[in-house]
Amino acid sequence: MVEFVVDRGTPVNRWGAKKRSHQIQSGKSSMRTILNLCLWAALIAGTAWAAPEAMDDREKRSYAVGANIGKNLQQQGLAFDPELVAKGLIEAMRGNSRLTETELAAIIRQLREETRQKQEADRQKLAEENQRRGAAFLAEYAKGDGVRALPGGVLYRVLRDGTGEKPNSAEFVFCHFRGTLVDGTEFDASVPGKPMTFTLDKIIAGMREALLEMPVGAKWQVVIPAEKAYGAAGKAPAIGPNETLIFEVELVGSE
Repeated sequence: MVEFVVDRGTPVNRWGAKKRSHQIQSGKSSMRTILNLCLWAALIAGTAWAAPEAMDDREKRSYAVGANIGKNLQQQGLAFDPELVAKGLIEAMRGNSRLTETELAAIIRQLREETRQKQEADRQKLAEENQRRGAAFLAEYAKGDGVRALPGGVLYRVLRDGTGEKPNSAEFVFCHFRGTLVDGTEFDASVPGKPMTFTLDKIIAGMREALLEMPVGAKWQVVIPAEKAYGAAGKAPAIGPNETLIFEVELVGSE
């Protein structure tokens, strides 16, 4: 589920305007994590090999730590020799590392920087791809029957007219919604029968602009360009950088 949090002291809502950095999760990929796992492995790793079904709890824990380290190394996207990784782990556990602490620290700093640069390049590539894909989707969607545009570039189609009043920016609104990316991936939705409640000043700009034009009882499909949603920051992990968002929204009420 996407967190819709504006700040730590504000109740959650589903389209929180505050942007979080959408980074490839450093907790999964940082060299610091890998080093910590290696230290943990040094405390509990076993020395004997056994078939999985014959492993005792200690052996399974030890193997799991090694597997976790391997997965983290794989996620780096850098070249590692698995046999030398294993050798370095074993020798460090035995207290006879071939590298000094100074050498180890220098190499790890270099690896961290290489990892950071690769993550930054990957993220920039993804942001550019999402921007192009979103622009193409918006251009095609705008040609559809009944599609209208708000001044800020948000597009919408009325699925059902409403007969109530339009909310104002200071009111609480009650909505059913479903949010997807342009490829159809659902990133969040309200619980059936339980509309979400939030104030319009706490949500992303594109959704606020749409809801201010919706009479109570209306149901719209709303397409929000990235700059009116979460922009280049995205909202990890569900919404990437420069993602165009699609919502089906029913305005149940306001007060």
